[in-house]
Amino acid sequence: MQALWAEPHVTFAGKYHTIEDAGINPLPTRRRVPIWFGGHADVTMGRVVKWGDGWMPLNYAPGDDAIAAFDKLRAMAEAAGRDPASIGIDTRTTVGIGSEAEWRETVRFWKSCGVTHLTLGTYSGRGHLRRIDGRTLADHLTAIKRYWNAVADLL
Repeated sequence: MQALWAEPHVTFAGKYHTIEDAGINPLPTRRRVPIWFGGHADVTMGRVVKWGDGWMPLNYAPGDDAIAAFDKLRAMAEAAGRDPASIGIDTRTTVGIGSEAEWRETVRFWKSCGVTHLTLGTYSGRGHLRRIDGRTLADHLTAIKRYWNAVADLL
């Protein structure tokens, strides 16, 4: 996949796939696609370490389980000879519950764990995430702006 984004013509023969003289025209400016994996299984973490630019363990609430998972990924990266800092971590946060002060504490927690990206959810009611009360586009935009105004200086 990376070759297709970087080279004008690619030929590849692998165990499961064959590509004969394929290319993308025009080539992307950056010539590289960042690859991020989501999931919590060890096999997923292994893929992150081997091929990934980042990991999206979106199921973790702030706390010890998240810290342990991040530490495990970093240990796996070191064992593979990879700099753990070269792997981004994206987790999900919510605007559906809590006060501005609580949101700020959550951002501080994620930053202290080395999280590099935050995805703000307005739409989910699973686990530690909560849906906003409103359903309109304006409701969602208002919630996002409220969150931004509360935490932007921490990002």
